[in-house]
Amino acid sequence: MLFKFLSSAISQERELAADALGASYVGSPDPLIRALTKLDNLSDKKESSSTLSDLMISHPGMKERISSLESLKGENDA
Repeated sequence: MLFKFLSSAISQERELAADALGASYVGSPDPLIRALTKLDNLSDKKESSSTLSDLMISHPGMKERISSLESLKGENDA
């Protein structure tokens, strides 16, 4: 169980790092934010999860990914 938790955490960090790298290639996080927002809006599934299952997912949620990209906008302004 500990291995699964650590593996999931590493996978989520890699996903967020890939988003940040993609934003740097494009020059702005805005296009990725728009794309993720559209995908999130298209998703009709109802999210029912528990804290334990949240710890075991291998990819961060759309809201977390969008939030992470939003934080990059402030870094580019500095």
